[in-house]
Amino acid sequence: MIHRSVNCNRKPGISRKETFLAAWLTIGSALVVAAIILSGRNEVTEAIGMTMFPGVLAVGPQSIYMRRRSVPVRIAVIGGTFVVLALIGLAAGLAIAA
Repeated sequence: MIHRSVNCNRKPGISRKETFLAAWLTIGSALVVAAIILSGRNEVTEAIGMTMFPGVLAVGPQSIYMRRRSVPVRIAVIGGTFVVLALIGLAAGLAIAA
């Protein structure tokens, strides 16, 4: 038998405006990463762009669910995700180029 959870009927606290903002952040960051990939003149730049692409999927949800946090915390978490992915991409690109 399936039991309903306590919070099943509760509405999420996410407004329509916040949802659209998160969607535009995701689309905008996807365009930036696509520009990095397309402007790549060598394997290193392409590897960084390809590695950062999963980070695009993290921007929207993190911006929604961290909306009650301060701006420096949001910048640190979202920016930190991209820095880690860029470092992984740089290491992969240098390994490919070598």
